[in-house]
Amino acid sequence: MKGIDSALFTASAPETAAGWLVNEALRTAEFGDTMSARKKASQALNLSSGLGVRILAALALARSGDLAQAQKLADALNKDCDFGS
Repeated sequence: MKGIDSALFTASAPETAAGWLVNEALRTAEFGDTMSARKKASQALNLSSGLGVRILAALALARSGDLAQAQKLADALNKDCDFGS
């Protein structure tokens, strides 16, 4: 958590902070704390709209049971990115 706090207070590192948060969201979801996972995923998305953050946030949201929001992100990713399909 210290890395997240440090990155959040560094104005030039929102992508780094988002990365820490979205990874924490994934771990938290795996351990069953769904509300915390959803909150962390949302915080990460508020900090960054980077591709990696959006992909991992969609996964964290799906793993935490927020299938509607995960699907919205997946649909947006599919629209915005050419994944070779």
